[in-house]
Amino acid sequence: MFSSLLLAALFSTERAGGDNDTRWACAAGILAVLAYLTKAAALPLIVTAPLWLVLRRRHHSL
Repeated sequence: MFSSLLLAALFSTERAGGDNDTRWACAAGILAVLAYLTKAAALPLIVTAPLWLVLRRRHHSL
């Protein structure tokens, strides 16, 4: 269960960064929280995924 949720969260984060779509970003957040609730090892994903999206947007806007 944890691996599936984690993989889905990573896939959604990648799609959110590429498409600049907030729906994918929301889905990634929900999946990351569900992965965290399954196993606490997903905590770094909850912290780094939004940071990665912000940095990617800044990088593409330059």
